[in-house]
Amino acid sequence: MSNFRILLISIVFVLFSCEDKNEVSFENKVITGKGCTNCPQINIELLQAVGQDSLAIKINTILNDEVIALLNFNDEPSVASVEEAVTAFENSYTQLKSQFGAEIVPWEAEINAQIALQTDSLVTLKLDAYSFTGGAHGYSSVSFLNFNKALAAPMMNDELFLDVEQFTTFAEAAFRAQEKIPTAKNINATGFMFEEDTFHLPLTIGYGADGLILWYNQYEIASYADGPVTLVLPYKEVNPYLVLPVNVKN
Repeated sequence: MSNFRILLISIVFVLFSCEDKNEVSFENKVITGKGCTNCPQINIELLQAVGQDSLAIKINTILNDEVIALLNFNDEPSVASVEEAVTAFENSYTQLKSQFGAEIVPWEAEINAQIALQTDSLVTLKLDAYSFTGGAHGYSSVSFLNFNKALAAPMMNDELFLDVEQFTTFAEAAFRAQEKIPTAKNINATGFMFEEDTFHLPLTIGYGADGLILWYNQYEIASYADGPVTLVLPYKEVNPYLVLPVNVKN
């Protein structure tokens, strides 16, 4: 084999090694409740980043904290793990059941974590959650956890953009176009419920396979019956506003 071919193979090997090294690997983790007839029905499908590097530790810590918050019915401060949060959720139900008996309908909690997007510079996890703790209906929500790989740190919404105000202006124009709200009309002209009649970004923003996702959960800008409102902005259009742009093929 010629020296040139050996050198070429070595370069390719190094490139792939670097790419693999930058990839965050995840393992699935399933946590369930007791599963008895009169117990809360709990099913949690989590992801756990593999390894002990700073990014993996940060991802796992924040992901677990997010799930704990979703399950924490009584704002229990001593809950330190998802397993403890599940137990606390079950205990809260049992206490209410002992007081009100048949009036209490079994609670439910279902949480599913998945990778929304992973690139060389970022990884985004999506959390789908549903809970029912009494009342007329349960509550569904989606949240995104965006992580900057180079900094091994989470990215808050305002850290996603080079200029939040400029992006908000761009997003409002796209939102109006999608929802057919005339430019000259109030943002709530067609029935939305933006506070102070002013467009604002959602609490939930994440990188997805087809573009940046703006996700308004139920009650955020519309009624429960209307469900969530989403806007997907293609990367070709939104990259100029992003701190971490996404390479687009074609």
